[in-house]
Amino acid sequence: MKLFHTDLDNTIIYSYKHSIGSEKRCVEIYREREVSFITDRTYALLKEIKKIVTVVPTTTRTVEQYRRIDLGTGPFSYALAANGGILLVNGEEDALWYQESLAAISESREELVFGERLLEKDKNRCMEVRDIRGLFAFTKSEKPLDSVKRLKESLDMDKVDVFGNGVKVYIVPKKLNKGTAVQRFREYIGA
Repeated sequence: MKLFHTDLDNTIIYSYKHSIGSEKRCVEIYREREVSFITDRTYALLKEIKKIVTVVPTTTRTVEQYRRIDLGTGPFSYALAANGGILLVNGEEDALWYQESLAAISESREELVFGERLLEKDKNRCMEVRDIRGLFAFTKSEKPLDSVKRLKESLDMDKVDVFGNGVKVYIVPKKLNKGTAVQRFREYIGA
């Protein structure tokens, strides 16, 4: 079996905030607004590649955020959500995969919880701190570079990664990443 893993945001889809030209189609509606788009060219290429390989969306999006996406190319047999911590098989969560993800990051759990407490106290935070199913945490900051810097100074960076993406600030266990998830999935599927 041949696999093609692809991230979603800023790889094959883009938020309304990005100019990707007029030849595009909406792939996500949130709160009655069109929020994400795919170019017509990417859409056509994705349809073609789905005919010859198994496409596996591999995203940091939560399951709920992932399910809002409709690329218009038909359902995917597999998807990796929550930075690879959750595997969807025909749209349904694989419970064993999730439990194995939690076990793999258990040594980072205390640091993750400590990071969440630090984010709660961050004066630049402008959204609640979200714990994503015990896998990672994120929030939004008015000064994301400052928030990331403070977290990096306070947390054990051997156990967690801290990064910003626009206004979002993430704390993610070192062992929870898309690369590791791709390797796990290859073993899972026998590819």
